[in-house]
Amino acid sequence: MIRSLEVPLLPLLVFGFALTAVAIGAFTLIEKQADYVLAGPRLAEKFDSVERRWILALEHNDLALFERSISDSFVGTIDNQVLSKPAFVNFLSRSSGPVWKGANVEQLEARSRSDTAVVIGEMTFGPGGRAPYRFTKLYVFENGDWRLLSAHYAHE
Repeated sequence: MIRSLEVPLLPLLVFGFALTAVAIGAFTLIEKQADYVLAGPRLAEKFDSVERRWILALEHNDLALFERSISDSFVGTIDNQVLSKPAFVNFLSRSSGPVWKGANVEQLEARSRSDTAVVIGEMTFGPGGRAPYRFTKLYVFENGDWRLLSAHYAHE
């Protein structure tokens, strides 16, 4: 004869609800901490620093920085061309050099939600340089750093 195992249902339900509440609370706390850490002026300062590193890398043709800081899933548009990561890095290598010496980032704004950030701004060049262009970039936090997932550049 097979005997059924009787397990009290109430303690199991209480344990299940408690475990669910702890998990929801932990995920909410993680999301709020990520938004808090990257909120306001600190976020704009972070991405202003990122953009200035990009300018220096372009000035010195530092393609290794781009390989590290662009997501493998990257897709972007420049002058109505859709570019993958390899095509974008190739574009950057062809456009790098001394022309970037007078470049500057202006009107930078950044917004984040958890592990994603949107950055908009304007790139300007020194007197007699090329016309400025506006950009919109989407970053994701991957492998402990912000990596560029998508970008759109438009000349003014």
